[in-house]
Amino acid sequence: MTRLERDPRQGRRLTAVLKTLALLEADPHDPQLHGVEWHTLKGSKGETVYEVHAETRTAAEAHRVFWHRGPIENYIIVLAITPYP
Repeated sequence: MTRLERDPRQGRRLTAVLKTLALLEADPHDPQLHGVEWHTLKGSKGETVYEVHAETRTAAEAHRVFWHRGPIENYIIVLAITPYP
């Protein structure tokens, strides 16, 4: 996320990522997030990991957010915010 914050050309992507994080906070299973459950990736205590799209219309460098529910009730842990290859 620091890379997005430092690069002024990435303003649109940063806005999309921040909107995605706000939606995650409000409702992690909001249909706008286009969430996908990962079966091959687990959290540190075996939690289910999800991938949500921060951008869906832009193919080049569209960002994804990987997260799981935290060990504490009502918390989510963001594992990574990455550009989609």
